Amino acid sequence: MDSIISDIIRVLHQWPDEPETGKDFTFFERLHQASQGRTRLEQELIEAKEAHEGVPPFDPLLYKLTQLVRAREQLDEQIRDLFVYARHFVRPRPYPLAVLAKASGMSASGIRLSSGTEGRMREIARNIGRSDNSGCITPPKNRAMEELADALAEYRNVRAGGGGREPRGTGRNAARKASGPPPRSREGF
Repeated sequence: MDSIISDIIRVLHQWPDEPETGKDFTFFERLHQASQGRTRLEQELIEAKEAHEGVPPFDPLLYKLTQLVRAREQLDEQIRDLFVYARHFVRPRPYPLAVLAKASGMSASGIRLSSGTEGRMREIARNIGRSDNSGCITPPKNRAMEELADALAEYRNVRAGGGGREPRGTGRNAARKASGPPPRSREGF
């Protein structure tokens, strides 16, 4: 199994070919990046193998393949969201299909099919706080998103050591508030 781990590392982080004109700065930079990638991947696979419990035994190839497929799915979803934004929310006019097709390596019809779901449009409208170009999809009118942004800003301020009060529902007293008053001490205080 260790030979498979070693092979996977070498397959995914290959050494660059030596240039015909000699080794230059770019060659050594690419060599350094491959070396760092190999070290990171080796550590990741070792940790995953150690954390794996149960049957079937840990398979590093299937583990890494599953990870890469999940990453590709997330990237595909982000690409589709950008298509929806570019076609329905950019003002004054949406991006032309031909421009998006050239940038993405897809066909114009593929982009048209990827950028038209109402559910995605509603999510984008909610997150950017603006309706689509046609005015058919509008963001919610409630203050929930603003309150969430305010709470996140407070959280970041506390984490950065900026002082101030802790966000609602966080901090060392949050668990106590959720579970009721603190227990009384023996001294009766």
